[in-house]
Amino acid sequence: MNPFSVRNKNVVITGANSGIGLALAQGFVDNGAEVIVSTRTSQISDELDRLLKFPQVLGFVMDISDIESIMNASRFFLARLDIKIDVLINCAGMTDPKRWDKTIATNLTGTYNVTKEVVGLMGSGGSIMNVTSIGSIMGFPDNQAYVASKGGVRMLTKALASDLAHMGIRVNSLCPGYFRTKMTEASYQDRKKHDARINRMMIKRFGRPEELVGPAIFLASNASSYMTGADLIIDGGWTANGL
Repeated sequence: MNPFSVRNKNVVITGANSGIGLALAQGFVDNGAEVIVSTRTSQISDELDRLLKFPQVLGFVMDISDIESIMNASRFFLARLDIKIDVLINCAGMTDPKRWDKTIATNLTGTYNVTKEVVGLMGSGGSIMNVTSIGSIMGFPDNQAYVASKGGVRMLTKALASDLAHMGIRVNSLCPGYFRTKMTEASYQDRKKHDARINRMMIKRFGRPEELVGPAIFLASNASSYMTGADLIIDGGWTANGL
């Protein structure tokens, strides 16, 4: 039996319109999972539109910064599926140094509220992944709201792991470094910022979103059955680097 199998697992992924969330959705589809994706609005990318044509993919609109939107999605969509959710990946997020309240409401409070709703649809053996950041464990300049929110999600992960262990639900952090996505495109294109980031990495390039699929499948599968409350860091060696 393949301990890494996610075939026929029901996987919910928030923030799947682009970037990491979209790559994870595609990766789980490719490995035989049933995937339910959320987007903040009904305006979706061409890539997600193509993915939604697969029979094992369902999509719905949910603004995770709005508790009413989350509760409506839970009541009128997830509950109607009459299925058990096996995996929740909280990937939806934002970065805007000028919008503290919105960033905290989305990244931290939104992650908590989505988890609270989905846990009621999970059973023993469930796995929750919160996508954090190396900004959750290191200080980065000029983006206090993002760093604070992701640091909060990292510790929320550990608290949830403790609280949900009696239900047989594991909770871990998937902690990326710099991956080339819409969110990081500006720093990728800025030569000075690009080089400064590359110089901190052991593997001298930005990550590709699809390179997070393997770690996510590990956390979703029975291969990580004795792992909870942990941070799985995928950052090209950034946080381990010294001189």
